[in-house]
Amino acid sequence: MVGLVDDELFDLIAIRGTPSECGTALAHRTAGLVDRVATNAPYAASPQVWVEVLKAFRSRADDTELRPKGGS
Repeated sequence: MVGLVDDELFDLIAIRGTPSECGTALAHRTAGLVDRVATNAPYAASPQVWVEVLKAFRSRADDTELRPKGGS
């Protein structure tokens, strides 16, 4: 699969980066569009990593500038 999925496609369907970058990117992709978000990682991670992801997400998820324009 590695040969079939280039970086452009991977970035379209996944988020990668530091925990803070991932939380911010998740907020940018979902703010105002969904009611719930679930995360998944194919490896064990320290709970502190998820704390950092969620802090970054929550700090941006309520940001009105991220919400889609002209929606209901």
